[in-house]
Amino acid sequence: MLAVIGLAFFVAVGMGIYHGYSRTKSEPRLAVGVSLLSPDAFFKTQRLSRLPKDLLKAPVLRDVATENLFFYYQEDEGRLGLEGALRRISFEHALDLSDRFIASILDRPAQIAFWKSSDGRLGRWLMIIRRDGLIPILETLAKAALTDSQLHIVGALPSQGNPPVFELHHGSNLTLYFASVGDQLLVFSDSGILLQTGAKEKDQINSLLAEKNPADLWVKGFQLDAQPNIHTLVVSANYLSLGYQALFPALRALRFGYDASSWTAEVLVSARFPSASRVWGTVPDYPALCVAVPIDPDRMASLLSKVISSSDAERLADALEPPAVVCWYDKANLYTPLVAIRKNTDASLNTALQSLFSTAIGAHEAGTRQPAQPLTKLIKLTEKDEAVDDTVVVYHPPFDISVDKHPDGTVWRREVSSPYGNRSSEESEHSEDMRSNRYFSVALAEWKDTLLFSPDATLVDDAIAVLDGRFPALGDALPEATETAVVIYPDRFVDMIETAVLDSLPDQREPIFRNNVSEHLLPELEKLKDSRIMRLPAPTGETTWESLKWSE
Repeated sequence: MLAVIGLAFFVAVGMGIYHGYSRTKSEPRLAVGVSLLSPDAFFKTQRLSRLPKDLLKAPVLRDVATENLFFYYQEDEGRLGLEGALRRISFEHALDLSDRFIASILDRPAQIAFWKSSDGRLGRWLMIIRRDGLIPILETLAKAALTDSQLHIVGALPSQGNPPVFELHHGSNLTLYFASVGDQLLVFSDSGILLQTGAKEKDQINSLLAEKNPADLWVKGFQLDAQPNIHTLVVSANYLSLGYQALFPALRALRFGYDASSWTAEVLVSARFPSASRVWGTVPDYPALCVAVPIDPDRMASLLSKVISSSDAERLADALEPPAVVCWYDKANLYTPLVAIRKNTDASLNTALQSLFSTAIGAHEAGTRQPAQPLTKLIKLTEKDEAVDDTVVVYHPPFDISVDKHPDGTVWRREVSSPYGNRSSEESEHSEDMRSNRYFSVALAEWKDTLLFSPDATLVDDAIAVLDGRFPALGDALPEATETAVVIYPDRFVDMIETAVLDSLPDQREPIFRNNVSEHLLPELEKLKDSRIMRLPAPTGETTWESLKWSE
């Protein structure tokens, strides 16, 4: 699955690179929070223009994508706007640069760093290419910038000669920046990436520009060796984990490479992957997707201490036996995975788990207006709560927790209303007090030597059935004497994804998009259902890049 996610991500990144990947002027131009020397992703290619064609040779994409997908981006607003702006500048200033300029950039080696923008995508970037053959074009652009309406000089870099930074407006409020430093041409998405006034930011900019090839710092940071690959993409685990890397710090990055014949995937780890053989026996067979996740007890204790006492947090973290397993089942949905982890002690954790569940799970429910007492009204107004005349909104507290104690363990359950819930509020006795017409039945269990959690209580019940020997375990279906990191049942995985996609596109609100997805995307996904069960062996190395190869 990591390879699938990465290659799908590769398409998005590749198309963005190939077609300008510009930002709108309405978004902040200062790259706030960008660590210039530590990008979230890094892409290196011998020829940018080859990327769309080579992507079609990737497994999975070869089956579900067509050339029409890539030709569609020839009409992308960013690319068309950029070409149009350059043609106009070329015509008005008697230059010959439009097609020649873009073609020259796309047909040469490039190195691109990406950072996450405020919307979560890799929307901030800095591309470095050799400027061989571009000097005459850059000189003519510099002259045009003195009088042009779309091309301006907006600053200078703190490098030898203080090279100017050009700002090019193109398309519908799209902006691109570029500058020439030494033998390199730098093209970037936000002025704030290289135009900063803060001392820390200026030091990073100076360190980058002092290098003969600034991209060497990114190569070193990702521990990339010399490779003959035509394309190489590396993505940090911190970005892929959506900010949750503290839970599995051993995973550093994923790398995808193309060497003119095939695509390869590799993982960079900083510690040996713990054995998951025992924990695979705690989850039900026939999942859509299961992933073994390394966790760090020390960091786990630090996170838990934010919601429960330090002593309980430390006791819980010390009792965990990494790794954990996270599984998705097509009988549930994308928002309700099952999490399982073994304990390394026979001692009961009931007290700490009860405290954790009651504190972390649940929120206020529906509110009603009630007369305000003078003191209450003063407090509510001070807290900026809703107040109309002499009434205040009083919210229903989180629903009570049900506790089921058995000889083999304890199960805690609480209903939590949410528009994304997998149950209708009509099924609950608390329906009148819910703030949404849907809800989750969240469950946490300590059963024998295993901790189980899911926003869908039925998955916890299924896992308990596995531990009691009443349902087959996924571990029984895996090869003996092997270590596994990821398991995919393609038919069930496709069913789950299709359901999630259609649920996100309601008939009445998204009829056009839903129809297009049903007509074009879903039939292609159906092709994957014929694939056999896929298994990704766990990495066995430490502090090194290791190949990821799927087996059946």
